[in-house]
Amino acid sequence: MQQSGGGNLVEERGHRQADDAADVGDPLLEMLRQCGVILKVDDFGTGPSSLSYLQHCPVDVLKIDQSFVRDILPTSTDAPLVRAVIALGKGLGCRVVAEGVETRHQLKFLRDEMCDEGQGYHFSPAVDADAFGRLLSMAPFAVPPAG
Repeated sequence: MQQSGGGNLVEERGHRQADDAADVGDPLLEMLRQCGVILKVDDFGTGPSSLSYLQHCPVDVLKIDQSFVRDILPTSTDAPLVRAVIALGKGLGCRVVAEGVETRHQLKFLRDEMCDEGQGYHFSPAVDADAFGRLLSMAPFAVPPAG
């Protein structure tokens, strides 16, 4: 569990952990959510996963694995999968985050598909807490353009 910049606690689970929680109907997750903990499913779409945990676990954020974002083109097989995950997340009332956004083309596609957030080198390489604080203090702070 980690603390977000806004002071909220965030629990980020991979598929195996989420599947285990769904199998037992983990009441702890619902209790944590009621206490303000944000529940995220990391690397969605990879590994041995089942959609059933999305029915049984209170998920707030669905993160699309970077392997689907990496080669995204309107005509690629990844594009319909990313569209479907975004629609699934939105239909469940989740925020949808795309991991591994590295190019303007990827960002434009994700914006056009109404993905809520992106993470990746297009925005910034990984930085430590001090460097992140310096980035936030720079004015103005802006997201790079998609087009």
